[in-house]
Amino acid sequence: MSSKAMPITLKLEFSGIADFERISRMFEPDVKSVLDPDNHVVKRLHSVFKKAVYMGSVAFLSNGNGDIRTMTIAYHAYVEKDHLPDVQHDHTELGSTLSFIPGYKSASLVTVVLALREWINNPPIQKIAANVEPENIAAAKIIEVLGWQLIKDKGQLASIDAACWRTVLDETDPTGQTGFEGVPKGLESMAWFECNEKVLVKQARVVLDFMDHGGIVNKKTEHFIPVDFSNLEKEGLTRPLLEAIAGGITSRDALAKIAPKHFAMLPDNNHDDK
Repeated sequence: MSSKAMPITLKLEFSGIADFERISRMFEPDVKSVLDPDNHVVKRLHSVFKKAVYMGSVAFLSNGNGDIRTMTIAYHAYVEKDHLPDVQHDHTELGSTLSFIPGYKSASLVTVVLALREWINNPPIQKIAANVEPENIAAAKIIEVLGWQLIKDKGQLASIDAACWRTVLDETDPTGQTGFEGVPKGLESMAWFECNEKVLVKQARVVLDFMDHGGIVNKKTEHFIPVDFSNLEKEGLTRPLLEAIAGGITSRDALAKIAPKHFAMLPDNNHDDK
C-alpha cells in the first residue's frame, strides 16, 4: 500500500512482543525522514524502546494490511539512575508520535487513549508528561488542543528532566547504551506539559467523542475513516469507565468499583485512592 494512500478502515491497537518489527519500521530512515523531516522525534535507548513495545505502551492505528499509519509511545523513566528493574517508574513520557495521515486528528486519538491506558494500568509515581520543542508546531498544537498543562515548578522540572532525558540515546556514545544526564545543550527551550487528573477528564471526553463518531475525519475534505475501537475494552478502557472519568471521577477506588475484574489484575500500587 502506498504511504500516501488513505486507508479504508483503521484499527486501534496496543503493542505486544509480536509488534516489535513493525513499530521499529517506523524509525527506519526511509520512513522517518518522510514523517519527521525536521527530526523532532529523538532516538531512545534500545532497552527503553523494547520495554515500551513489550509492555503495551505503544498505541497505534493500523490499516487492513496491518501497516501502522499513526502511533505514539509511552516511555517509563526513573529519577534514580541505578534503580531496581521492577520498581514503579517516576514519570511517563509520551512521545515519538509519527503519522502517515495528517489532518485527521489521528495523533490526538492515539495520544489520549495511551495517556488513559498508562494512567489506569501502569501509572507513574509522579507525572505523565510530554516534552515539546517550540519549533514543533504539530506537537504543540496537539498538546494545546488536548488541554495538557505547562509544568512551571522548578523542582518538578528538574525531576522530569533528569529521568526522561536519560531515556534518550546520546548518539556520541559509540556503545549506543548511554542516555543524557540532563538537558542536552541547545534544547533548553523545550517545555514540559503534564496530563494530570484534571486533564484526564478531558482526555476521556475526547475518546468518547471519537467513539461516538465511529472514526476520524479530515475537517478540510470531510473524508471519514472508520476506526475499530474494540481493543480499548481489552485494556480496561470500557465505555462505563471512560464515561465515569469523563464525568470527573478519578478516584481509583471509585473506578475499581466500576471495573472490579480489571482493577483486580493490576499491581497493588494502582489501587490507591488518589
